[in-house]
Amino acid sequence: MANIWNQIGVLDRIYIYPLKSGKGLPVQKAKVDKYGLTHQENEDRRFVLVDSVHDFKVMTGRRYHGLVKVELSKSNSNTFTLKAPGVEPFTGVLPSSSSLPIETNIFGNTCRGYDCGDAASLWFGKYLQLENLSRCRLLYHCDEKSSRSLIDSKQLMTSLSMVEDVPFYADGYPILLTTSRSVKYLNEVLKNQEEQDLIVDDKRFRTNIHIQNNIPFDEDNWTRIRIGSEAFFRNDGPCRRCNFTTIDPVHGLKNEKNQPLKTLSTFRLKRELGGNSLCFGINLGVD
Repeated sequence: MANIWNQIGVLDRIYIYPLKSGKGLPVQKAKVDKYGLTHQENEDRRFVLVDSVHDFKVMTGRRYHGLVKVELSKSNSNTFTLKAPGVEPFTGVLPSSSSLPIETNIFGNTCRGYDCGDAASLWFGKYLQLENLSRCRLLYHCDEKSSRSLIDSKQLMTSLSMVEDVPFYADGYPILLTTSRSVKYLNEVLKNQEEQDLIVDDKRFRTNIHIQNNIPFDEDNWTRIRIGSEAFFRNDGPCRRCNFTTIDPVHGLKNEKNQPLKTLSTFRLKRELGGNSLCFGINLGVD
């Protein structure tokens, strides 16, 4: 562990997303766990919605844009509450790990969860206006350890990455970090490209930790990060971006010009990661 530290910014905001693709909960503080952040009873991306008609494929905001407006929260260790515009709130009971698990996969990585019941399924079916109201199933990751397999060592992006850096249901890594100056720089480029009607913020990138800093994309070069005296992280590499960044996190609408992804492609393309990888923010492993 490095014993010489340079201050590069100040912690600005923290978000936890209990439901994968759901609305983020801004919190003042969080507990750091190897699988993600936790605040009180809420843990990052420990719930996921799956499609029972198509082999329990994960349902995300990439296709079901309205999910970004769904607020899922746990008030205690036994119940959860769902809220979204236009529908009545729903409170359900967490499933037990004594029931049969359901297998799904995230980018080819198999994981499992436990069904939260028919009532929760119907709530989502009505909210998403699905023809088959019981088609989607809400899963909860009952297991305290991630059910995902270890990362293939050939896929590790930095020398500090570890095969154990797996989350519950997040796409790739336990924690995502963004910085204020990188977001500001992107907005400046958008404005120069006559996209004055679009201003993005950190919520667009579904970040967990947002840092106030001075140098755009300085985070690319960080190796180890310390916040306060007890939270230590490793840079697991840049976060690849997809069309989810084109979904407005407040209104759940897709940008017709494919922004800001289109603009990111002009200056944030990292071919060394394979293909046409557009990157923004960094993934973190926990020390």
